[in-house]
Amino acid sequence: MTFGPGAVLLLLAVCIAIYALLIEPLQCELVHVDIPAQRFPDGLRILFLTDMHHHRWGKREDGFVRCLSTSPVDIIVFGGDFLGSNAGIATSLRFVALVRDRFPNTPMYGVCGNAEHKMRPSVRKAFLQQLSEIGIVLLNNANVKSIVRDREINVVGTDDPYYGFHDLDLAFTNIDPDCPTLLITHSPQVIRTSVLYKPSLVLSGHTHGGQIRLPGIGPIRTQNPLSRRIAMGLFTPSELSKILKTKADSSCWLYVSRGMGLAFVPHLRWLAPRLLCRPEVTLITIIK
Repeated sequence: MTFGPGAVLLLLAVCIAIYALLIEPLQCELVHVDIPAQRFPDGLRILFLTDMHHHRWGKREDGFVRCLSTSPVDIIVFGGDFLGSNAGIATSLRFVALVRDRFPNTPMYGVCGNAEHKMRPSVRKAFLQQLSEIGIVLLNNANVKSIVRDREINVVGTDDPYYGFHDLDLAFTNIDPDCPTLLITHSPQVIRTSVLYKPSLVLSGHTHGGQIRLPGIGPIRTQNPLSRRIAMGLFTPSELSKILKTKADSSCWLYVSRGMGLAFVPHLRWLAPRLLCRPEVTLITIIK
């Protein structure tokens, strides 16, 4: 029995679809990233969790838990998009509480993503209050000082930029210029303007790395209005300068996480693939 080219292509397409829909979305990995952001304390360890898009607890969440670092960390950062639907509220609170219990006495900071702004205001307010009660300091256009490794650092957060809720002037109000600054912002689309405030490190998600990446092409879509090239991974000041066609800020590094969860294909809510773009939990270490 022989198969023609059409049958072979169909079989290949079916295999890719099964992998993208049922296998890769469950293959969350712990990604280790070393960043030489000079102003931060040497060895500072940041656990970055973003774009969980929780629904009901399932195999994805079990994978998230397995990916959590087993070593101590200094700061935990949540980059927004906690929810995939209102049904995920209980799951999100359970996961955040588990993270808190895994890393007791570790400061946790977070911001809203665009997913949180899809909720009714009253529901969102109650959900954010519950996150605060668990222990996340929410920095939606706000900043605080944090003492880590016997050093003070500024931790700044913006509300979601994708839907236009960010306010960088408000977020950086009364910032201490003598301290290094970590900026948390859900979408990397504000990097061009945020470098003017001279953060040492910017952490964002939102893009999911494109979620579907093709060999030789990269991401089909990133939902980053600034540049499709800023899709995932670490960007040095010089790389940002080339992409944005601006003068490099020597102190500013950007890391864009692929995120942990999934976005649905528009109008096809049952279709949420990942292809060549595994979900990630990120452990960032500052090196000298």
